[in-house]
Amino acid sequence: MNNIEGQRRKEKEPKIFSNTILAVDVDGVLIQPIAYRQAINKTVSFFAEKLGIDPQEYTLDDENKTFGRSMSHFEANGIHDPWDVSAIIVALMRLKKEGVDISCGEALEIYKKNPDKKAHPPETILMEFKGRYEGKIPEKTLAEIIQDLSDTRDAVKNSITGVFQEYILGAKIFEKTYGKKNQTGTAESLINTQDRLLINFAGLGILKQIKEKDGKIIIYTGRPGLPPSNVVRKRSDGYSPEAELAIEKSHIDALGPVTMGSMEWLGRTTNTPIENLTKPNPTQAVATILSALRGKTDAQLLVDAFEWTKNGKVPKEIQKIINKKEQKPLEIVVVEDTRSGVVAFINAQKIFNLAGLKTKIVTIGVHGGSEEKYNSFKELAETEKIELITCTTVNDGVQFYFDKKQKGEI
Repeated sequence: MNNIEGQRRKEKEPKIFSNTILAVDVDGVLIQPIAYRQAINKTVSFFAEKLGIDPQEYTLDDENKTFGRSMSHFEANGIHDPWDVSAIIVALMRLKKEGVDISCGEALEIYKKNPDKKAHPPETILMEFKGRYEGKIPEKTLAEIIQDLSDTRDAVKNSITGVFQEYILGAKIFEKTYGKKNQTGTAESLINTQDRLLINFAGLGILKQIKEKDGKIIIYTGRPGLPPSNVVRKRSDGYSPEAELAIEKSHIDALGPVTMGSMEWLGRTTNTPIENLTKPNPTQAVATILSALRGKTDAQLLVDAFEWTKNGKVPKEIQKIINKKEQKPLEIVVVEDTRSGVVAFINAQKIFNLAGLKTKIVTIGVHGGSEEKYNSFKELAETEKIELITCTTVNDGVQFYFDKKQKGEI
């Protein structure tokens, strides 16, 4: 065999990351979501003033080690969405005004004890509150709590989520996005003024190397975002470009994104509640895998992910992989800072298994120094038997993963 033939054969050989998909989260991974933390506190204070309640015991502070008093506690226990967290806390303040003192930690325990881990957290807590307090607190207060804990993914229907979005976007962008008059008058977007970068040039460099070796990098996030680019939009349609702003800030070169905005569009199209599509439910994770394989995220792809998840209709490219005689397992690397994001891919893997698609899940769990998050990742890995790399920052995690993969240890 001459040198030219040898070179051609080498070029045809699959590269080390050719069957690898990295699904990378945004908040707590690429970006430190200071804006969202502050927006929760500002939203809590806004409603506390209206209710005449001292917000101090409900204000979230990640330096505070009291159980339930930091956002890390909520995330470690599976409640990662700041809209849900804000709504739960305001509901607790309404109970406090009626003489019922329930702490954030107690609310978390209510959710943790619920056997259905796919359930939407505010609705789970609402069911418990209705059972406990119906007929024991004024009907008006219970009606307000029901409203607080319903439709938390809708900034128009849910007034708490609406106020939160005003702080995140600023009043002007909020009114343009939702066609709804602002309540707070806040001028500056907290995303623009507060969020900071977590991934550094070294981390971006590793991701670039993985791409060069045929790995696929895709953004997968619970942040609100825009619908697919091929969708015809209406004015004030409620799609907030928070994911796109963060991705631009991070300078990451990736596919997607598959955002809450993607799922919001899918929910409107299929008449499905958005909380039934987003993490920890599998549809968003299935869409992420398809996006990586197709190299794009469009409207048809989201519908295909829905059809596969809900109706068992397996997409053509997946069928082709399944029908290969020697099917190499698809390695899905989930780079996350919350348990629920990983659970979504575990739930998706069950759907893949039913279709006959071989997959392997590796988790890079970015705990950021939080003992609660670290323990939550360890517990999940032991329960679900998945490979776990825990790290303080995503830079350390992707470097360690890259080294292990190069050595053939993964």
